[in-house]
Amino acid sequence: MELVLIIFNQLIFMLILILIRFLLVKTKLLSDEGAKSLTNIILYVSSPIIIISSYHSSFDMIKLKKNYY
Repeated sequence: MELVLIIFNQLIFMLILILIRFLLVKTKLLSDEGAKSLTNIILYVSSPIIIISSYHSSFDMIKLKKNYY
């Protein structure tokens, strides 16, 4: 259950970044070139960090048994 909450929090973070980008483009505060750069940052920087941080947890035999049995 803890892993689900971590992934959900990371997903919310990504959706917030995408929403900010969308709003900035729609209000013309961000050009097309800037939107592409922001998309690249989200894809190539934020995504790997989010994936790695979602797997970062302490190992515990009780958790292992609980999740796989």
